[in-house]
Amino acid sequence: MKKIKKKHRILMAGLGVLAAFSTIGAVAVACNNQTKNRQLYSNGSTTLDPKQVARTVALVNVNDLHGAILENVVDNKIKKDGYGMIRVLNDINIIRQRYGKDNVSVVLGGDNYQGGLASDLTHGLMAGKALALLNPVESVVGNHEFDWGLEYLDPKHPRTASNMALAKQYMSLVEGPNDQGFQTFAQTLWPNQPKKKFLAANIFKKGTNELVDWVDPTSVIDFNGFKVGIVGLATEDTVRTTLFANIKDLDFGGKPENLAKIVDHYAEKLIKEQKVDTVVVLSHSFANEYELTRKRGDKTEVWRDGKVALKGTEGEAVEIIKNMTSNNVTAILAAHSHKLVNDKIRNKNGHQIIVAQGHSKANTISELRFNLNHENKLLWSEMIVNPRLSTAGEIDGTHFVPEADLLDPAKNKHYDQNLLAMKKVLDQAKAIEDKLDQDVLVQNNPTELKREYFGQGAVGSFVADLSADNLKYKHPTTGIEKPVDAVLWNAGGLRADIPAGPITKKDILTVAPFDNFFIMGEISVADLKKEFSNETKGKAPFGGKLRITKTDKGITKIEKKQADGSFKELNNDEKVIIAVNNFMWTDGDGYTFSKTLKNVDKRYDQDFENAIKYLLIRWLEQTPADKKATLMDKYQNFDAKDRYIDETTKTAATPTK
Repeated sequence: MKKIKKKHRILMAGLGVLAAFSTIGAVAVACNNQTKNRQLYSNGSTTLDPKQVARTVALVNVNDLHGAILENVVDNKIKKDGYGMIRVLNDINIIRQRYGKDNVSVVLGGDNYQGGLASDLTHGLMAGKALALLNPVESVVGNHEFDWGLEYLDPKHPRTASNMALAKQYMSLVEGPNDQGFQTFAQTLWPNQPKKKFLAANIFKKGTNELVDWVDPTSVIDFNGFKVGIVGLATEDTVRTTLFANIKDLDFGGKPENLAKIVDHYAEKLIKEQKVDTVVVLSHSFANEYELTRKRGDKTEVWRDGKVALKGTEGEAVEIIKNMTSNNVTAILAAHSHKLVNDKIRNKNGHQIIVAQGHSKANTISELRFNLNHENKLLWSEMIVNPRLSTAGEIDGTHFVPEADLLDPAKNKHYDQNLLAMKKVLDQAKAIEDKLDQDVLVQNNPTELKREYFGQGAVGSFVADLSADNLKYKHPTTGIEKPVDAVLWNAGGLRADIPAGPITKKDILTVAPFDNFFIMGEISVADLKKEFSNETKGKAPFGGKLRITKTDKGITKIEKKQADGSFKELNNDEKVIIAVNNFMWTDGDGYTFSKTLKNVDKRYDQDFENAIKYLLIRWLEQTPADKKATLMDKYQNFDAKDRYIDETTKTAATPTK
């Protein structure tokens, strides 16, 4: 029976993908540079003899689920955002049956809840109920766990009226929890463990070295005598990707070199005090792969081994490893960037540490195996990061197993009662989404509107234009109302495409899932140029009457559309009226609107009924059918040049997500 120990109270945010490791970590087998889905390490032995293995134990990680609990299948092909929790549970059942139930533990990599519609509308409840059926032993806090306020993490935090109102609106469609009242994430995941907490060793009370009291920094998983120490780690990127109001009283440890010291400290404590056999860092720190290049004469080319492009790994998780000194840490589980990663990085002492990360939305199950001898000592470890779940079939649709077959004991040898319980949870989630999908807002959208994460995109233009057409700015002193000149969105504030055909409430709530609010105000053209030049997280999609021009020198021109359809260039000292969401206004994603936006109109701020996603729905409901048709025609064969002219000669690097 595996036992979980908790010690040293501290907060943790974010987890990541599991990696393989050992106490010495000599490389035994190199991975394929193209797929990089498997890493093997020994404890110093040059021979990996399967005959010596008496037992294998495994950690299975699901990172960045983002509330994607329902499957999304088109013509027997699983879409990337819809593997579904029945398939996730079935894959975990396969692993448990392979090694024995007590030899497998599931951990969660953070960003568990936000993203799936049913989960968003119930503030994580539906995703939490589904995840609980995986029987996870630990979870970390991702940056999106803060989206709905600290009350979902800290049981002592006051509950806001908007959170309670939103939950009540949809609880009638959910069986069970509606008579239990409000639940924190931990209460939903572990209903029978009232003292259970998320992990994080680097979330501190603001301005102090004191960890918050609603997390633990470390944990020990005891696999019948083989003990794995876990150090939790949040991403420091939380301070830039989270609504400021929800984290204003928290610090996240600072730069990677500081986080490395935190990891070193707790790793040594686990070794000395808890007598663990090895240590794994569960982090929400990110990692990304990139193609290695080399100079050939006056040209730069991709470095290849035969036809295979060689790749390197970079990101916060990598920098943490490079600054670490502990040789007892042999794996860091990354998350946050949603990229498939499985690599090895050396720490300051030259010790190799695995860094691994799975895709988001449960289309990757990461499996960290520890192969033990008859004395319960580690022989070698293996890190498996599979890019597709076993029942999802191939990209072309072959070898696909229908969900109905997984729920049939006669057809699925891995069936158990939890699969049936999972089906009941997912039926509840589907009922919520189906109801919203029946409410049609636009009868016909001729073609699919695409969302671009790092660009303007048709979706960004559509929602920004709709907002600009309906918002009215009211000067806080004079009370004079004026139309807004432009509406700006942060790149990550829009999360989906809009399909062709009818546009429903479900579509709008999927595109704009966050509980954000509009903030309006006046800004100088000079300051707006600087704000548009911030591409830390990609271009800001915008709509309204403005057009910008970008050259190699940055944003050099802002023009305003006139009544006759022509554009007039604005001087730097002129003022325009814009609207942004409250995430951007509190300097999320590196914007500085809290300083540059003047005479601010905050009428919509924190009013549940006026959250941006509900305003979009109301505006579409109020728009006459003929005007809706004209509006949608505007975005067919969409070209962003009517608002964004790119005259740069350089190719910019893609920002980190």
